[in-house]
Amino acid sequence: MGEVTVRDTKDPCPVFDGKMWHIYGSGGTVASEEWAILHATAPDLNGAWTEQPSVDLRGLEGRHIAAPGVIFENEQFHMLVQTEYMNLGGTIEYLVSNDGKAYERVGT
Repeated sequence: MGEVTVRDTKDPCPVFDGKMWHIYGSGGTVASEEWAILHATAPDLNGAWTEQPSVDLRGLEGRHIAAPGVIFENEQFHMLVQTEYMNLGGTIEYLVSNDGKAYERVGT
């Protein structure tokens, strides 16, 4: 991968949109346990991967949103993420995206 903007990554989830590979995961640091949704793209599953800006999760806030699961179906990306893993009270949220970059919250 080219220039990397996060210290640690985990929870990889590759998905193919029919044209390009996307990999989503948790990107941040284990030192503070603050995470964002990492996004990288590649023309082939074996790379070369290019890191993209962190995914925009519209309708969600928090420093512990992590562990995305993503599928591509009917020309849309569908994502499930956990909102809290460090404390009680977290939820699993469902979001959708047309471009794989900006996701809108649909429900819990």
